[in-house]
Amino acid sequence: MDLKFQTQIDRSGRVTLPPELLSNLQLSPEMNLLISEKDGKITLEPITEEPMLVEKDGVLVLHAQLTNDLSNIVEKERQKRIADVMEDFYK
Repeated sequence: MDLKFQTQIDRSGRVTLPPELLSNLQLSPEMNLLISEKDGKITLEPITEEPMLVEKDGVLVLHAQLTNDLSNIVEKERQKRIADVMEDFYK
């Protein structure tokens, strides 16, 4: 689905992206974006960092950029686990 929004450039040259767009594209604060211009049109693209697995003190550690708020991820997982436990309980 193509979404279109109208926004303004403020005096400092900043553009605010609508919350619905941020949510749909899973964009979060501090995320890096690539800005390009072609034929008079501006394009913003998220710069995704490739996850990297490294060994630290004998343990594999994943270094990756979050694409969502960590509290949302934790809450969704918590709700899934509660639902699984409740399902097992009522069997």
